[in-house]
Amino acid sequence: MLVSNGPFVLTDWRFKRTMRFEANEHWWNADSLAIRSMESPSVVDPNMQVLAFRSGAVDWVSDLTPPYRAEIIADKNAFYAAHADQIAELRAAGWAPLEIDRRLPRDPRNFLQVWPVFGTYFYNFNCLPRLPDGRDNPFKDPRVRRAFAMVIDKEAITRDVRRLGENVANHLIPPGSIGGYESPEPMPSISLAQSEAETQAIIEQAKALLAEAGYEDPDSLGVVEILFNKDAGHDLVAQSIAKDWQRKLGVQVAMITKEVKIYREDLKQHDFMTARAGWYGDYGDPTTFLDLSRTGDGNNDRAYSNPEFDALLERASVELDAEKRMDMLREAEAIIMRDVPMVPLFYYSTLYMSDPHQVSGITPHPRTNQNLYLIDMIGDGQGPDRIFRMPARPGVDGGRSPGSPQGATARDAETEAGATP
Repeated sequence: MLVSNGPFVLTDWRFKRTMRFEANEHWWNADSLAIRSMESPSVVDPNMQVLAFRSGAVDWVSDLTPPYRAEIIADKNAFYAAHADQIAELRAAGWAPLEIDRRLPRDPRNFLQVWPVFGTYFYNFNCLPRLPDGRDNPFKDPRVRRAFAMVIDKEAITRDVRRLGENVANHLIPPGSIGGYESPEPMPSISLAQSEAETQAIIEQAKALLAEAGYEDPDSLGVVEILFNKDAGHDLVAQSIAKDWQRKLGVQVAMITKEVKIYREDLKQHDFMTARAGWYGDYGDPTTFLDLSRTGDGNNDRAYSNPEFDALLERASVELDAEKRMDMLREAEAIIMRDVPMVPLFYYSTLYMSDPHQVSGITPHPRTNQNLYLIDMIGDGQGPDRIFRMPARPGVDGGRSPGSPQGATARDAETEAGATP
């Protein structure tokens, strides 16, 4: 048995089978606990996770990953569409997305929660002058990186490939996720284009950048390689990006698939031209993303180096004025958007399965932090048996259409996560 001073103690652990936790009678606030025990079974197969929930064997799936997730989301959207008028009223009244779900009729289609999280999926560009095999690296030039970034159809990736309700990313740091921090202006991109004419103009700008960098003939770039690991649909994202580069810039593209351990090692050794990547923020500050591109940082897989960027981070680390510090970090992100060592594609979401009418205390915290001492199974006769909820905020809209199950920005999610019962 493990020694713990938290609300629960581990009383049984069957390796790769289950873990059982029971209330800690010595915890300082033990009387507040609304559940006396919980079990966490190890269910590796994503399909079995869904079946376990639907059969009533489990009450909460904390990371829903079956290949048919998009179909489950479509069912939730259909449920929302059927209650669009009621949802509009609840949103106008300022109710948080999870509370809106609770105020709708109980329905199996409403047992899904899609929450924005503090993470960004992006593509790396190798910034070294030469590749490990001695070839000249065209992506050493920020104009080339910028051109390739400008023509990626991020909307198509989120809408047609991922289909998980994720937001297009035009910044590295998810906008609105950090109090006091304002995102810089995004760079031009076809994802921001408002018309076909504007899209074509951006493509021509990208071609002009390539010509300016000495690559007027796309064939002179050689074969552009995309490195990714074969799991989790990364191949489909790579295919979409490859088509954009081939059709819009006329370049040749080769897709290189590797087992995840080898893929990660290639990233660390800078043995790639372009590569898929992603990052979840560890703490609520811009540096959790910006430090990735600091010269010599262990997570700087791009081998990017810019003294101006490094100096801003250094100055910000000793700046005592919070507003000035955020301005410095905003300027640092603007440099990343200009130099494009990586191109953000979309912001991650996480999918939960639970019955909002039965399980209380789960929150849409953007870093997926959950306090299990808040969990209450409604109707079991233990604890307060009342919903953990946010008060309504009149006039506050979650930032999405009623038909989207996500229904909140990261800032809204943090606010709800800070609610009290």
